[in-house]
Amino acid sequence: MVAWSRTIRVKQITKNEWQDVRWLLNHLRQTDNMELSLTETDVEKDLFNDEFCNYIAYLGDRPLFIGGISRKTYTGYGHMIWAVCRYDTYDKYKREWVRVSNALMANWKHQYGQLWNMILERNDVSKRWLKRMGATFSDPFIYNGQNWQLFKIEVNQYVQSGMDDRITSSTRVKSIQSNQTAV
Repeated sequence: MVAWSRTIRVKQITKNEWQDVRWLLNHLRQTDNMELSLTETDVEKDLFNDEFCNYIAYLGDRPLFIGGISRKTYTGYGHMIWAVCRYDTYDKYKREWVRVSNALMANWKHQYGQLWNMILERNDVSKRWLKRMGATFSDPFIYNGQNWQLFKIEVNQYVQSGMDDRITSSTRVKSIQSNQTAV
């Protein structure tokens, strides 16, 4: 577990956090819930998938967000990243979210290089945050009847953070040994 301040802590998800994960999944931002549904993502199943290293961030005693990064690379794309936040993150806890996410992103970029995923074209709040992380976006494409954009963040792109702290933990993600093609 890594302490970000007196009230924010980030830890790798284990079965011990299951109750908190379920609480967060019932209190997601509407857009995050929609993206999970449209991509047919089963978070409850995927959290314990060995192909991802997943984290939960707490603000006080309640989860702020969950997210993770793939251990494998996807040919031509890099490591897949993801995150979903609770409904009041941007309204009440923007400062905390920015601080923790900047540090996570700096660490992941340093450790893994190119990062990617896709996002609903109309998810302007998350797109603004991703742009600050150095993301570039593809032209929109249609998936499940909605406009989406791929994004990628490369190691040579600047993360606007104003700080240089990276996550350090006794639990390190294993080195990548194989490539997998993105679908």
